[in-house]
Order: sequence, then C-alpha cells, then structure tokens
Amino acid sequence: SMKVVRGGWEIVVRNLERIHALTMNMLAFAKQRKPELEMTNLSGLLEEVIALAQNQYDDKKVALISDFDQDMPPLPLDPSGIHQAVLNLLNNGLDAVESGKGVVIVRTEFKETALSALISITDNGIGMGPESRRHLFQPFHSTKGLRGTGLGLVVTKKIVEEHGGRVMVDSTPGKGSTFTIM
Repeated sequence: SMKVVRGGWEIVVRNLERIHALTMNMLAFAKQRKPELEMTNLSGLLEEVIALAQNQYDDKKVALISDFDQDMPPLPLDPSGIHQAVLNLLNNGLDAVESGKGVVIVRTEFKETALSALISITDNGIGMGPESRRHLFQPFHSTKGLRGTGLGLVVTKKIVEEHGGRVMVDSTPGKGSTFTIM
C-alpha cells in the first residue's frame, strides 16, 4: 500500500510541477516587466535549471548533457527570468525526443569580441519544417495537443527580448532542433 501511496504522490507532484510551470508562464506572458538585473554566474544558474528538469529526463530515459564555456564572465541578467526561459526550452527538448534515444545538450559560449553570451539547447528530436517554425512564437499555438499550452516559447522569447537579446531557431525535420538565446 505504501507503493500505491508513493505512486499516487508522484503523480500529484508531477501535476503540481506542470501547474506551477503553466502559472509562471501565464504570469510572465501577461506582465510587462523590466528584468531585475544582477551580476550572475550563468553556469551556476543553468545547473539549477538542469537539476530541476533532471527527474523528468530520467523518467523518460533521455540524456541531459551540459557543456559550459569555462571563460564565461558574470553576466547582468534577471536570474528568475532566464531560469524560466531555459526551463521552457528544456521542457520542449524533452517533448521533442524519443524515450531511450533522446539527447539534449545545453551549451554556453561567451563571444568576447561581440560582448555577447549564448545559451543553446540542442535536441536530436523530431525537428521542424518551415511551416511549424512559422507558428513557433504565436501565443497558444501548440503542436502538442492538450498537453501544450503554446506559451512556453512565447514567454522565453519575451523574457529574452526584455533582456535586449534574441532567440534563434535552427531545425531540420527528423534531425532535431537547436534553440539559441543570445
């Protein structure tokens, strides 16, 4: 009976995580806000995001790999905003890949000459053609049926643009996708 309770509790926790994610995205979508910038260690922040997503990745038997630029200086960013922007991309990456075969890689790179930092999330999932890509950043447009809110990418783009950055997408059907935050 403890096993039943534990199983039930895991379902509750998973759904609470989904509700929390949805609520946070609804709030971020609705609010115009200036990011509260503080000098942040990006690798440390991303480690936290990865730790949060790790359980779901393990459940689906998908590898989550990080490859961080060691020369990344502290960056002026809004930690909770960037946390949410990246978590949305990690959730999307997880949805795009096949159980047991999926790999999602989180990379960072500091381009000193351009004074810009890049965070890229690459998956070996289903990929997208031009048609899907065109709708990517439209609110409430989802390819995931009822599971998708169609808000994740919209919110990611909004948060990144509030930081004066942009989100780029590179994708090939059947090969996977890379989302890059600059």
